[in-house]
Amino acid sequence: MSTVQSIERAFAILQVVAAHPDGVGVTAVSQQVEMHKSTVSRLLATLEGVGAVARLPESNLFRIGPSLLSLISQVPFHQQLIALASPFLHQLTAQIGEDSGLCVPDGDQVLQIDQVRGQQQIQVRNWIGERYPLHSSVAGKLFLAFFAEERRERYLRERPLIRYASQTYTDPDQLRPHLLAIRQHGYSWVLDEFADGLAGLAVPIFDSNNQIVAAVTIYGPSFRFPGDNRAAVLSLALDAGRKMTDLLRQSNR
Repeated sequence: MSTVQSIERAFAILQVVAAHPDGVGVTAVSQQVEMHKSTVSRLLATLEGVGAVARLPESNLFRIGPSLLSLISQVPFHQQLIALASPFLHQLTAQIGEDSGLCVPDGDQVLQIDQVRGQQQIQVRNWIGERYPLHSSVAGKLFLAFFAEERRERYLRERPLIRYASQTYTDPDQLRPHLLAIRQHGYSWVLDEFADGLAGLAVPIFDSNNQIVAAVTIYGPSFRFPGDNRAAVLSLALDAGRKMTDLLRQSNR
């Protein structure tokens, strides 16, 4: 096995391990990366030796190790989030077939910092690096719902709620109970609010202080997404959000 091939295989293994904060076994890793079990076992042993993965003694499962978490903690926060979220976004897109993204609050706006493209013939556009309003976007409404009341009310009082699509909330009195429901449910759906014909889902990522710091989004044309798979899509997204929250908290201990 060449050195370059070993690095590629090790990175593929790390992506799988990162997507399982509670631990993953050799057999499951070998199936997901499509490598022989003995090869995966050997590479995991090497990664364990340098602290990139750690073995859980009670279960013999592997999760991301202290040396890799230490490296991640030194990276600027947005880059840290992108690195942590990348395997989960790729997995969600592979499972659901639609684009997934990573957003962060940026003052009174939402900033998209990553996006994984699906393979559909008709796609939404690439929003990486773009900013959009809190009240009309799926991630923005999630942030508003989980912000402290003072911050949320300041936005609703001081910012004009501009209509971007046919179903955009433009009345603060109508938006408030909607945001309360989002907070209670723990996720946000939109349809024809940011753009007509666009549907989206957002789930939160929390830090160690239980503050929302990012959102995972999944979106696609409303004629196709979420279709009959709404419950399954929501379950996959919530699971990914919980795992990213766990991994982020581990990296900042």
